[in-house]
Amino acid sequence: MWSSNIRKWLLLVACYLFTTVHAQAQSGIGTQAVPFLEITTSARHAGMGGYGLFHSEATGIFTNAAAGIFSNTPFGVGTTLSARKNLKDGNLYAVGSFYNWNKNNGLAFGVRYFAHPRVSFTEGLLQVAPVNFYRPTDAAVDLAYIRRLTEKLSVSATARYVYSDLGTSQDFGKGMGFAADLGLVYENVLPETVLITWRTGLLASNFGTPMYYGSTTYTMPFSVKWANTFALPLSENHIFNVVLNGGYRILPVGFSAIEGNVGLEYNMFKYGFLRAGYHVGHEERGLGNFLSLGAGAAFAWFKVDVAYWLGTKDEAYKNILYLSLSIFF
Repeated sequence: MWSSNIRKWLLLVACYLFTTVHAQAQSGIGTQAVPFLEITTSARHAGMGGYGLFHSEATGIFTNAAAGIFSNTPFGVGTTLSARKNLKDGNLYAVGSFYNWNKNNGLAFGVRYFAHPRVSFTEGLLQVAPVNFYRPTDAAVDLAYIRRLTEKLSVSATARYVYSDLGTSQDFGKGMGFAADLGLVYENVLPETVLITWRTGLLASNFGTPMYYGSTTYTMPFSVKWANTFALPLSENHIFNVVLNGGYRILPVGFSAIEGNVGLEYNMFKYGFLRAGYHVGHEERGLGNFLSLGAGAAFAWFKVDVAYWLGTKDEAYKNILYLSLSIFF
């Protein structure tokens, strides 16, 4: 019965996604809006190349909410700061949480706020000197429902409201739109190994309405991702997590690109963590190539993670610091 329901659910999802992509592709809306939705919201993920799949993530609603139902704790809340040295004052602030009220059902909530650097502009015919400043801002509010279908399989549906204020001196002004994510996560111990746990997940993110700036419309970055995490325990106190992920940004049509990352995490006695990863992507379309390093520490119900991105050529991906604080209970 469950397998039949799962097939029907996947078929409906596929049909809806095809309809959404086809409609926006045919509309000719080819300019990307609100790229902040693609910024990593977890220092743990950032330390392994930018993306991962773990069930103990307070900000998991921004990556794949379906993983949260497998958490060992019923509640988690966390916050992340992303700061760029080469884009001063251009920071992302994120707050996420989840609550599983029983084994099979859960909710997740999240807010993201991106502050652009201050912009100066002039007014009047001569426009001789700056007369004013403004700071463009973007924000998104997410709410997700998580459902465990079997012992090893879960799904999630996320609704998202996006608001953007690019300033009155621009033609854009203020804009808004609605989007959704659909996630699926499968977790199992590989039978050939007995000890190795494999977690895999699919995510379709940011499909929905265009961003409406008055009479002008732009497209959100709609993408699909496939994430894999392998937990390799050397012993009870020494565990390696290997991540291998790939994704494809489908819309906007002129900004489509493939990305991927590999990463490694070393878990020492469940209190200390060391991480490294590498991300590959199209440098001209905002994804980029970069090396990442990270570390973390856990104390009872409290966890702190940091990560640093070392860009290769693209200045946009150099010297980015991530800091995450989380509480689980």
